[in-house]
Amino acid sequence: MKKRAFLIISLFSSVVTYAQVPSINGPRLYGARPGKEFFYMIPVSGERPVTYQAAGLPAGVTLNKVTGVISGTVAKAGTYKLVLSASNKKGRTKKEFSLVVGDKLALTPPMGWSSWYSFGRNVSLDKVIKSAEIIKEKGLQQYGWSVIEIDDPWTNQPAKSDTVWARLKRKAGDVYDYYEGPGNLPGRTGRVRDENNELIPNQFFTNIRNFPAKMHAMGFKAGIYSSPGPLTCGGVAGSYGYETTDAKFFADNGFDYLKYDWCSYGVFAKNNSKEELMRPYRLMSDALMAQKRDIIHALCQYGMGNVWEWGNEAGGQLWRTEGDITDNWKSVYSAFRKLADKSAYVKPGSWNDPDILQIGVVGAQHEGEARRNHLTQEDPLQYVVSAQRSVVAGR
Repeated sequence: MKKRAFLIISLFSSVVTYAQVPSINGPRLYGARPGKEFFYMIPVSGERPVTYQAAGLPAGVTLNKVTGVISGTVAKAGTYKLVLSASNKKGRTKKEFSLVVGDKLALTPPMGWSSWYSFGRNVSLDKVIKSAEIIKEKGLQQYGWSVIEIDDPWTNQPAKSDTVWARLKRKAGDVYDYYEGPGNLPGRTGRVRDENNELIPNQFFTNIRNFPAKMHAMGFKAGIYSSPGPLTCGGVAGSYGYETTDAKFFADNGFDYLKYDWCSYGVFAKNNSKEELMRPYRLMSDALMAQKRDIIHALCQYGMGNVWEWGNEAGGQLWRTEGDITDNWKSVYSAFRKLADKSAYVKPGSWNDPDILQIGVVGAQHEGEARRNHLTQEDPLQYVVSAQRSVVAGR
């Protein structure tokens, strides 16, 4: 009995020690564009502190040996072969890595967190920053969770007297055009743009310009949200008519990721043709390309017009393939089934996006109040078996 107990303790000790040894968990490659600023943190698990090294970095690129952040600008296109290493008191590890400088971003699917399902319309900058701190504290960043995205609504909603509301009543065609307001966000109403035509953050995001730098200091990419229409889904100011101004605002302040949500733009689309659906996304993609910084463009338009067939052509790196997913296994299963026959459209720099998997408590549907998540451990297998039986039965 003593020998068995010793063996169990010894094995447990070995597992704990192994978990403390550094492990580089990221992809084997990362994409950047020539002459553009980029930001990448090497995801490493293991006991802290960790010291990072990188051999073979091209000119214009540096590594922060304490945080593991690789950043800078590479002038010339090409594939740069690096060797990354990480060490701590328990050991050292290394990994071959390619910095691919060319015309593609997001060579692997972006991973991260969005404020929408946690806080919905009650989001604030403080809540987003606190969430990032928790994600870092829990170690998710060490396994690749790299994007922290501010979702709707961070700008101001136009006053009820603003002419935008009347303009949105005059539709060009019969295209999806959801938006909320006026009057649904009384604490977020005011001027929408300043004297330079830049978006004015609402009272809960007054320090939004400092957000990217704060995220970068923590090792995260900074994500932001807007709409190609005059209003977002929640009814605050979008980017319609100010695409270049907003792209410059995002880049100049250091954002790395843009979620661009269709919403009120449907008022202006003449029909559901590929050309009309692509138009606003291509416009913003071109505006982003003209900036000094790499910004991943996430198209959000719920799968209209088979977006997986042309999302990359419109300048996107990922695109939503259907409406909002919810925290139940029926919704999750449906999302996976929809993508089951669309793998041909997936490749480095081009990703189908079935929306965010809602883990933990869910708040958005209750205006930020936490409630029980319906993705329980017991339900998934039961639901999948039931769903497959329905398919076989022709239901």
